[in-house]
Amino acid sequence: MQKSVFASFTIIGIIAFSCCLQQEEIHSKEYWDELGYNLSHTGKYKEAIEAYDKVLEVDPNNAKEWYNKGYCLSKLGRYDEALKAYDKALELDPTNIKAWYNKGVTLLEIGKCEEAIEISDKLEETYSVGSELWNDIGACFGEQNKDEEALKAFNRALELNPEDFKALRSKALSLQKLGRYEEALRAYEIFLEENPRDFVAWNNKCPILLMLGENEEALNACNKALEINSSNPDAWNNKGLVLFALGRYDEALEAYNKALEINPAHEDAWNNRNYILELNSSTRWILYNNSKYSFSAEIPRGWKMAAPKLEEIETVIKPNFVITFTRELNETIEAMITIGKTRSDIDFDEFVRYMDYDRSRVDNLMIIGRDKVEINGDNVWLIKMKISEKEGLRLIEAIFECKNKDVLTVTVGSPSSKYSRYNETFYHIIRSVRC
Repeated sequence: MQKSVFASFTIIGIIAFSCCLQQEEIHSKEYWDELGYNLSHTGKYKEAIEAYDKVLEVDPNNAKEWYNKGYCLSKLGRYDEALKAYDKALELDPTNIKAWYNKGVTLLEIGKCEEAIEISDKLEETYSVGSELWNDIGACFGEQNKDEEALKAFNRALELNPEDFKALRSKALSLQKLGRYEEALRAYEIFLEENPRDFVAWNNKCPILLMLGENEEALNACNKALEINSSNPDAWNNKGLVLFALGRYDEALEAYNKALEINPAHEDAWNNRNYILELNSSTRWILYNNSKYSFSAEIPRGWKMAAPKLEEIETVIKPNFVITFTRELNETIEAMITIGKTRSDIDFDEFVRYMDYDRSRVDNLMIIGRDKVEINGDNVWLIKMKISEKEGLRLIEAIFECKNKDVLTVTVGSPSSKYSRYNETFYHIIRSVRC
């Protein structure tokens, strides 16, 4: 009985396998070609490649399928493989315009601008091609800061299509980067006649007018850009530069603050803002404030500031926002201030315990005292540390329990032995913090 059951299963298996073979034969290369087409047009490029490979298994000299495979490979970012597929397609059919064109686009994706030019020239010898490829070639050179080459490409695009406004705006930017400001300005003005609501053109026109000494017109261009997009920090920084040139320092300061509210790590806005504050030499302290991260602190005048860093951190106690100030003498750092803001979902005292553990793992760092105090209405742990038994106080870390489960850490100290020189300053900074 058992043998007959086994035999029946074996027969069923053979029949099933035979059916699979017959099913495979039913699917012709036209079937796989159509399937590949449908898959690629729904963004399923990996599956489409598998279908095109089925065609190439039985018809390896099918130029069309090599092109289709190359297209899908390029969409997946597999550019070297895509180029090989396009080359095979062109070996079989040198008249395939799409293969030539997309090979050029793929070369641009990997920064081979000159090779793309060769393809574009080759296409123009025989076929009428538009300006788009030359636009892409110009963009490729622009990304490599080869602005003369980029300008030539955009000019070629405009020869082919004088109404290619994308090429015209890109040409203006190339001229701007080359310092040919009057030509750039004219190009932007022609572009804006047809595209009056283009943010990029207005925003780029603003610093050009400033460079040409047309400050009032520059301010108008900045305001036009901000009417279109008020959340762009570069536009606010540009406006600050123009207002500064007009001598309207308070308004310039507001513009820089607005840029920093949008992007706390905008280095140009920080430098420009602090330059204005430094003009008032009677002020000993510069107020660092940031509404987006909801804290402020008074920082001594003359300290160097690194651009803030914004990070998405998974761990419990690592800060999402860090800014560092240093006081240097003869290129040697004498003192440092580091402010970090952390979003924490754990209890404040538990957070402090995590911090203690983290500090305990640092070689030679010793905690010599801690106090829980109140500063400007916030609960604060003051933790005092030194580097070794022989050294005196070197670091103070103030950990602020802010509202909405935010934690602010302010670390002040001296990597040299100059702590006592800055003792009063350090305590002033800690007392000034509001989170």
